[in-house]
Amino acid sequence: MKVSDIMTRDVRLLKPDQTIREAANLMAEINAGALPVSENDRLVGMITDRDIVIRAVAQGRPLDTKVAAVMSKEVLYCFDTDDLDDVSRNMGKAQVRRLPVINADKRPDNDRSNRDAGFHAGRQARPDLDALTSEWQ
Repeated sequence: MKVSDIMTRDVRLLKPDQTIREAANLMAEINAGALPVSENDRLVGMITDRDIVIRAVAQGRPLDTKVAAVMSKEVLYCFDTDDLDDVSRNMGKAQVRRLPVINADKRPDNDRSNRDAGFHAGRQARPDLDALTSEWQ
């Protein structure tokens, strides 16, 4: 089974110059804990609710702090054509539960990215994915 068979297709992307308030509002609106950050049609980072809390709120930063200041810049990702078994194994090894999905041109877009790549949808396709990720829930 390929990642494209199970991925969420209605992803929302942030830009690095948006504020953490905008990021948090979008997360609340779509019930997501992580969002990909793109610039010039390239994936440049990920921001999680935990990033906002630890890197901004706990540090006393204002709500107009830019996403770029608190996002994770080193992003693990997978391709829409990757095999789900390989991706789930890599997620377990890396101890991550969210991966953005990109296309062969290494570009995220609203039809090809995933806000919780392989995790929630992967549970349906691969019940053993729960065992790989349950300790990080």
